[in-house]
Amino acid sequence: IANGRLPLPSVFLSVSSFETQLVPHGAVKALALARAPTILVSAWDLVKRRKPDALINALYEYRDTGGFILLDSGNYEASRLTAKRWTRSDFEEVLGAVPFDWAFCFDKTKTRLPSRPSRLAENIIENTRRDQALTDASVLPVIHVPRLKSGGYKTEMIPTVTRLVAEALNPPMIGIPERELGAGISQRVATMREVRRELNQLSVYQPIHLLGTGNPWTVGAWAS
Repeated sequence: IANGRLPLPSVFLSVSSFETQLVPHGAVKALALARAPTILVSAWDLVKRRKPDALINALYEYRDTGGFILLDSGNYEASRLTAKRWTRSDFEEVLGAVPFDWAFCFDKTKTRLPSRPSRLAENIIENTRRDQALTDASVLPVIHVPRLKSGGYKTEMIPTVTRLVAEALNPPMIGIPERELGAGISQRVATMREVRRELNQLSVYQPIHLLGTGNPWTVGAWAS
């Protein structure tokens, strides 16, 4: 996909100030030296108030090696770091200031997610299109489903919602957080099988990006 630049499956190595051993600009430089073909970099580290010049320069150098940059929304870091200030305007600032090939949409929501698949899909489609209007690069949808009162997520909604989003947007890739696929690897694999069955109804192959698959065992399971 991406005009031959991304073979499937591909692993996007994550660069973030949260849970990354190197500082972001150092990590990007190291990955450029290693000729890593694909990285996922967080918008959280690229907003102007965090003085991102060194990181932005490193990203330009990385692209010069032929590397592919996928920009994440920054909402993961905002939900886990002490400083909670992170808004859509922050994300919009980053979209207009840094180099990237594709970006995930700003998937933060302040309201409860709809419990009907069709309505939830409409929300995701609207959210993605709003961000697509801000850049010439591809903006990718991210699937989130409601939480259960007992814990976990309404995983049974994911296959239908993903297909509806794919039909409406025909995106180059769709993001799904691994943690929302179910409790444990067996349930998550089962959910992804159902997602793929739904997507196989389409006339084209729809790639999926699973967010948060840092465990090498799970990467192997998804790749197979």
